Amino acid sequence: MSISKLFNLNNKVEKTMDSSENSLLSLLINIKEGDVVLRENFIIDHKPFILKAVSGVVGKFISEDNHDEFSIGMEAFNESIDKYDLDKKSSFFKFSEQVIQRRIIDYLRKNKKSGMIYPFSSINEYEAFEERYLTSDSHYRYENIEVNEEINALKVELGKYGITIADLAICSPKHDDSRRLCIKIARILANDSELFDKLKKNKSIPRNELLKKANVHRRTIENNRKYIIAVSLILNSNLEISKRLFKYAEEEIS
Repeated sequence: MSISKLFNLNNKVEKTMDSSENSLLSLLINIKEGDVVLRENFIIDHKPFILKAVSGVVGKFISEDNHDEFSIGMEAFNESIDKYDLDKKSSFFKFSEQVIQRRIIDYLRKNKKSGMIYPFSSINEYEAFEERYLTSDSHYRYENIEVNEEINALKVELGKYGITIADLAICSPKHDDSRRLCIKIARILANDSELFDKLKKNKSIPRNELLKKANVHRRTIENNRKYIIAVSLILNSNLEISKRLFKYAEEEIS
């Protein structure tokens, strides 16, 4: 997926999220005002989200049956409803995921279960987890929330360089080979601490130094300046969804 496609996805997400966020806000207000039945139904409806968050901390598939961690996750999700600040207008699901993660880590440490944290033990186990929870409608809703939040963070960072998301949709290289070459140049810039520090300090590409390391024509960097800056910033960030896009593009070379 190119940055332009990511930009288009963000537009679609933003259109649907305004109404969904308003309805979520109204729902949380009613729950906080004491609607017990609504609270119980809300928690039950979001079991897939809770399981996903808990499994992410533990590092293996967690089911509803015979897992103390799932019970901790349910309690933490309920706690997040009470502690969520409606006035901050931040993502409730991001907040609740953090609460779940903290409670699970506390539980593991308290019960000396840190040694139990390990990756998915088999392909079959992970595929079963993915099919049951990660491909559900609720997963895509949370994934869209993550995409939207990453785009917003990227907008802020790019703004410091006089670049907009719309600019990227326009200046993104049209040909696969050109795009891969620009990603390669951006990765060189992102991985070289001295060059990247100069980029951050001066808000411009250190062309001469980068030309020597990338071994490309000056015009390649000049014509794709905005794209290279954006990709290098993403590669040196915690925008995991965005970083995966460029990793996949590079892997297609071989």
